[in-house]
Amino acid sequence: MRKEREMTDEQKKEGIKEFALTKGFFVAVFSGIMSAGFAYAINAGKPIADAAFQSGASNILKNAPVFILIMGGGFTVNSIWCIILNIKNKSYTDYLGLAPKMLSSNFILAASAGTIWYTGFFFYGMGTTFMGKFDFSSWSIHLAFVIMFSTICGIAMKEWKGVSKKTMALVYLGLVLLLLSTVITAMGNSSATH
Repeated sequence: MRKEREMTDEQKKEGIKEFALTKGFFVAVFSGIMSAGFAYAINAGKPIADAAFQSGASNILKNAPVFILIMGGGFTVNSIWCIILNIKNKSYTDYLGLAPKMLSSNFILAASAGTIWYTGFFFYGMGTTFMGKFDFSSWSIHLAFVIMFSTICGIAMKEWKGVSKKTMALVYLGLVLLLLSTVITAMGNSSATH
């Protein structure tokens, strides 16, 4: 909110083109619920992870088959939605009209983004195996670090360029609080084991 207040009129006009408070609120709430759904799906997939372990998968890799099912569902829903939008916006012709070089670079960038995104969950799945009975707290730690690293990337990409020092101080304070929350969670887990 502080960043928006400090934007120039030109920047505000650019941002208003895509602004839709009701839609944005709905997307934020829906995303939060679905994010929790991902954590529930991981928990519900424990029998699959156990079966993978009993079938010879190492303990550290036993969660990988669970992600195939969870992300397979997400891939299906996202694919259907993209097809609907392509038909609605008549943008399906964009795939045919692109120069081969541009099309191949788009596929490479999309594949890279997907690989990076999946790798985060792959390492998350490995990390939960070390948390034992406290793996319930791993999702909140994971999301805290996602927010921290995406904010740091935003700072590095000059997303916060032009805001006041007070606003940047709040951004840094938010990062510190997220880091402290993970430390407190880790300390609570650690003290409960002793």
